[in-house]
Amino acid sequence: MRYARGVARARVPARTALVGNPSDGFGGATIALALDELIATVVAEPALTVQLTAGDEDHELGSLEDLIAAAERGEYPHPGPLRLLMAAAKRYADARPALADRGIRLAVADSAVPPGVGLGGSSAIVIGALRALGGLFGDPVPAQELPQLALACEVEELGITAGLQDRVVQSQGGLLFMDFDPEIPGGGRFEPLDPTSLPPLFVAWRADAATDSGAAHAAVRERFEAGEEEVVTTIGEIASLARLALTPLMTRDATGLGVLMERNVELRSRIYELDPRHLELIETARELGAPANYTGSGGAIVGLFRDDDQLDELRAALEGLGCELLVRR
Repeated sequence: MRYARGVARARVPARTALVGNPSDGFGGATIALALDELIATVVAEPALTVQLTAGDEDHELGSLEDLIAAAERGEYPHPGPLRLLMAAAKRYADARPALADRGIRLAVADSAVPPGVGLGGSSAIVIGALRALGGLFGDPVPAQELPQLALACEVEELGITAGLQDRVVQSQGGLLFMDFDPEIPGGGRFEPLDPTSLPPLFVAWRADAATDSGAAHAAVRERFEAGEEEVVTTIGEIASLARLALTPLMTRDATGLGVLMERNVELRSRIYELDPRHLELIETARELGAPANYTGSGGAIVGLFRDDDQLDELRAALEGLGCELLVRR
């Protein structure tokens, strides 16, 4: 199998959930938004060996055949971008035996997505790697298969507990309602929404409050699969918030949407052990009259604001806690 081009580049946005998270990992429903201001870029190009690169870290193997063998032995690099690149390359090459003797250089060329704070940084790298490899060999992963394949890279290859939400919205872009009912063929029903229906919002994150989202979900997953009534019921209630949110979005009712976002956090706190640093961000926003929710499962929140005066207050308070802010009007 030949290289189709000299260099292939893929750009993938961060994402923020708005409401319904984290029910996506449990057959629920969410509404989420791609954040085109925060982009991860992955590059693939021909090489004599397999070279995985991210920042000043690298990992080298002889060929894609060697990479697959190493992955099957569990010989992944330590947690981080190199591990994600290797899982993506393994899954891509697994389905294409003709690539066995090929060499590649697969690199995270740049990422503005802060890691570990719940903005989809890991899934952005995996999707970027799969797309870059598809471009390099002229054999892209079909769009309808990309989210499931990206999820398999993390869940099946690396043992990370995760759901489809990030992979769907980062693959498709825009604002999406997603119903992950396991009875729906293809993993769910994904409905694009009008992003202009959103009220002004901000995303704030603390780089020093990063967490392992997989670990956060793993304990709840175990309780959910054991049929624990409180967990199953609460996940169902969280999923229902996404469906309820369609009405305030369509009618541009920011107050109604904000109520559902706040309820999302209250329900989450029933079954998750929430980091006090993350809760402090949400409580700070609420004290200033801004409803907020987790963007994912790390040190980032998404909130709504009325006007520039309130935004100035929020910016001062949240930056005082060590946050960076992104504003969407």
